[in-house]
Amino acid sequence: MRDVAMAAQVSISTVSHVLNGTRFVDPATETRVRAVIEQLGYRHNHLARAVARGGRSQSIGVGVSAWTNPYFGAVVSAIDSAVADFGSTLLLGETGEDEEREYRLVTSLLERRVDGIVLAPGPRSAERTLPMLEAAKTPTVLLDRIYPAAKLDQVGTDNIEPTASLVDHLAQTHGKLRIGLVSGLPGLSTTHERLLGYQTGLQRNGIAFDPTLVGDGGSSVEQGEQAAARMLATEDPPTAIIAGNNEMSVGTLRWLRTNRLSVPDDVAFCGFDDFDWAELMTSPITAIAQDWPRIGLRAVSLLRARLEDTTLPYSIDRLPASLIIRNSCGCP
Repeated sequence: MRDVAMAAQVSISTVSHVLNGTRFVDPATETRVRAVIEQLGYRHNHLARAVARGGRSQSIGVGVSAWTNPYFGAVVSAIDSAVADFGSTLLLGETGEDEEREYRLVTSLLERRVDGIVLAPGPRSAERTLPMLEAAKTPTVLLDRIYPAAKLDQVGTDNIEPTASLVDHLAQTHGKLRIGLVSGLPGLSTTHERLLGYQTGLQRNGIAFDPTLVGDGGSSVEQGEQAAARMLATEDPPTAIIAGNNEMSVGTLRWLRTNRLSVPDDVAFCGFDDFDWAELMTSPITAIAQDWPRIGLRAVSLLRARLEDTTLPYSIDRLPASLIIRNSCGCP
């Protein structure tokens, strides 16, 4: 600001008034100051001003496991749009489901004095990251993965009943008794809840739980493919498979196609997570559809409420999911 004032031959306070609109400045003087600002490439330091005044940085930090995942891409897009509506900027980071990487990201966001954080916690977040966020008192919303013991606002999808409904459909509509589950990364709350939903569905349909029909798909394409391969190589392979997320759906379907197994004739298939091209497959995919934009908007809504009133009781919101029946399960 001092350099701008010197070049424009005005006082530093005049430059400040031009930048902040805090007082009338002669139009000719303002034009001269703005010309110098453009010439020198000056950028106002909003963070420094916010810290100096004890105010907000007008920034929101977001941490997700992989922004290439269509699920998180859609959620982040909704968050970004909502955050922009109240004049803030998004700072986005990827954790890769890695404990140390997640901890460094959250530490970095806190050091940058973001006004709030939206985080999709990883499998070991409860050990370090969540206690740090609770102690920091920075308004935080946990996204997708729910940790009931955490003193933080949280929003995600109902996982148990929707997964059980997939088992119901395969068992009751198509008579499937050997139903496999390609399960997600151990330690994630979504993995635990979808496994519980799978077991609930088996129980209420009178089907005994068989551990050989549950494979660790690691919440990824590659591990999902490997889990499907192991499961279908057993002596009594499944006649139907449920994949625990969209990445594992891709892996499972890739293995089935590579090995010339027809869906649904050889193996019926369902997935948790719908995606844009699910209905464009040779056998369109029966799937549980989450309302991704609504989840993102709800996360921002919880965050804004916490910014306005830090004394509110912590909220855990579960949003409904929908069963979209197509052809891959065996329906016409």
